[in-house]
Amino acid sequence: DGVLGCHPRTCRQCQVLGAGAYSTFDGHLGNLGGSCTLLLLELERGEPEEELEPITVALEQEDTEVQRVTVMAHGMTVVMDRGQQWEVTVSGGPAGFGGKKIFGGKKGDGNRIMGGAAVDGERHLLPLWLRGAAVGVAQVGSHRLLQVQGGPKILYDGNAYVVLTLPPASRRPRGLCGNFNGDPNDDHSDREALGSPPLACTHLAPAPSCSPAQERRCAVLADPEGPFAGCHGAVPPRTYLVTCERQVCGGVGDPCPSFQGYAAACQAAGGTLREWREATGCPLTCPPKSHYQLCARTCEHTCAGVSAPPPCSERCFEGCQCAEGLLFDGARCVLPGTCGCLHQGRYFQIAETMLTPDCSQSCTCRGPGGLQCRPFTCPFGHTCGLRDGTRTCIARPGRCTLSPATRFVTFDGVAGTALATGIYVVASVCDPRDPAWFRLLGDIRDTGEQPAVMALHLFTPHGFITVRRDRKVWLNGVPTPLPVELPGPLTITETHTTLRISRIPGFLVELGATGVTLEVPREARATLCGLCGDYDGATSNDLRGPDGMVTSDARALAKAWRAPDFTPPQIR
Repeated sequence: DGVLGCHPRTCRQCQVLGAGAYSTFDGHLGNLGGSCTLLLLELERGEPEEELEPITVALEQEDTEVQRVTVMAHGMTVVMDRGQQWEVTVSGGPAGFGGKKIFGGKKGDGNRIMGGAAVDGERHLLPLWLRGAAVGVAQVGSHRLLQVQGGPKILYDGNAYVVLTLPPASRRPRGLCGNFNGDPNDDHSDREALGSPPLACTHLAPAPSCSPAQERRCAVLADPEGPFAGCHGAVPPRTYLVTCERQVCGGVGDPCPSFQGYAAACQAAGGTLREWREATGCPLTCPPKSHYQLCARTCEHTCAGVSAPPPCSERCFEGCQCAEGLLFDGARCVLPGTCGCLHQGRYFQIAETMLTPDCSQSCTCRGPGGLQCRPFTCPFGHTCGLRDGTRTCIARPGRCTLSPATRFVTFDGVAGTALATGIYVVASVCDPRDPAWFRLLGDIRDTGEQPAVMALHLFTPHGFITVRRDRKVWLNGVPTPLPVELPGPLTITETHTTLRISRIPGFLVELGATGVTLEVPREARATLCGLCGDYDGATSNDLRGPDGMVTSDARALAKAWRAPDFTPPQIR
């Protein structure tokens, strides 16, 4: 910038090499096994005048295999999963971790080349622009590249290899990638910069011994006459050779992931890579109307790139390239005239329909006409949410409520009347022979101000439970202190404000000062009787009495569902 002085010459790279091996910004080599989440990089917020946002990069591994790379930047969380391309999952906030808490405990591939990302837990096709291009994600060859404006670049091959490139920073980084101070000897000992790996992560034992035949399978990496020879000056092969031998000799047997990782590192560093897949027996399958290229420009040849410059890499990477005259639309190679829509940095395929974040509109891509939207409402009994990365209306459990004034709202949404004092059948499975049978009675009493649900009585094939608003519990008529073991599959828990009786799947009774909530699973639809209705999705028949007749008089219905056959035990 015209200022005379000593300045950092280049960016630095931190690499995850596969088989638990990694290399820090300063060149320290390490390894971690096990199944856990690792903090690769954390950059804290800079000074106000610097306008630098905090950035976190984490990696989940399972038995030393990379499963997921997660990046938090500019208030967004972007997840790149193993075995995927041309898509990511994105959410608008932290992905269940933050700051020093990124180190977690245990966590719970394919050779096909075309890739994804997610916002708000939602799956998005690439390329993708977020926060006004502050964060960009693109497919470069067979890899996904995430770039943070003024910050790191993360390249992930969807298998075992991750490279994190960091420009000379004013903020001191911390994490597994080290402190970026030029000294590899303190990367492992600087616990403040490194953080503490979870107990589930362990340092790997020395690499197993290899037979001569196994060593020969990996030797091509260091062969001065082989396809990777032009890479040796840019990326020394020794570390990759050790990683390959660990994989091949440790029982995995497949050297291809190590070769692919070294090829990616070579191309990222500007080395000269020759055709290697045929020579090593590691073919790559491409989708129809595309072909493998050693130096593919997949990022530039996309439908989304026609409308706006995509966040591509300066370098090319091996991958699948659409045939001449075709563009990739996230799933296939198409003619430019059949490309879809780019809306607020997100690409949609033609005829693709999506819901807005609150599900208030349904929008369909009409190609050159852009998105066409219309009002939309989720049907009753459904809520706006995400399923498998797609925003949709999700069926929620049937829910019936009795409010403090003891008004009730049925499973199908019909509002009933206020209830006088007495004991009522709140809900019941009509057929007593049903294995899922239950009968729930509500005991409504006058509290001086207004009637309230003072107690609930739940009958099941396993026994009889009474819970009272003052947190007292009776089991088969016997006072029982909490915590208590309930009969059958039932459990009872106490929160700050409520008592909850639950049964898997989907059955929940909750009693508190605010009233009563009953939730039942969808399997109970059209099998129920009582004040809460039959939960069949229709409102016209909710006011049905014990005699099976439907009435329009909510007061008469309430009276009909009194439980004269039940006398509560003396619960003082």
